[in-house]
Amino acid sequence: GSVYYRQELFDRAAHAFAIVEHQQPDNAAASNNRAESLIRLQRFEEARSAIARAVKLQPDNGEILLNAAGIHALLRDDKTALAFLKKAMANGITPEMISMHRELVSLSERPEFMEYYKSQQSKEQPRK
Repeated sequence: GSVYYRQELFDRAAHAFAIVEHQQPDNAAASNNRAESLIRLQRFEEARSAIARAVKLQPDNGEILLNAAGIHALLRDDKTALAFLKKAMANGITPEMISMHRELVSLSERPEFMEYYKSQQSKEQPRK
């Protein structure tokens, strides 16, 4: 699947990752990678289903949560996207990583996210 993805053969990649999901039902990476392939094919509803499976398998995986935020942003489900974005940051995703996802940049600039981000920064400040 990864080889097909790098070759931009996204239909083949999605199919290969689906086979892995079937053979290894607990493989969150396969579900996440299938979701990414489906996004490239603009099959967003299928991608949402695949990422939901990955999140269920690894609910604290920052990269999976970031991808979930991206899928929901593409589907214009901003409330859910923001919730996943916040959880992704709580699990190690940095603003720099968010900035690489075009669909998330505008969400990360919203007041409700900025308030959350500032609250997280203040938690990270060393106490004097």
